[in-house]
Amino acid sequence: MKATVTVSTVPSTFPSGTVGGSWVFYLSGGKDDDMKIVTPNLSATFDVDTSMNYTATAQRLDSNENPIGAVATQSFDTFPDTVVVETAGTLSVVLIND
Repeated sequence: MKATVTVSTVPSTFPSGTVGGSWVFYLSGGKDDDMKIVTPNLSATFDVDTSMNYTATAQRLDSNENPIGAVATQSFDTFPDTVVVETAGTLSVVLIND
């Protein structure tokens, strides 16, 4: 079984000269040690075991691979008798100067 983890983004303010880099995704739980994927993409796909509990996290890195901004976290399980239903997660606001 595979789990694709996708991060939604929000505008964040940093000091002048900060350059956004890749994203780092972690998946903990299951039978394996923590799994890590660093990618320029907004999603990462992990191999997962059935009937397990997992916690996924994602964070942006700067161009020097230092973490910047908030960490997004989501817990989920892979039990066969469950269903996934989309519910509210995050809400973002963009301000536009007239």
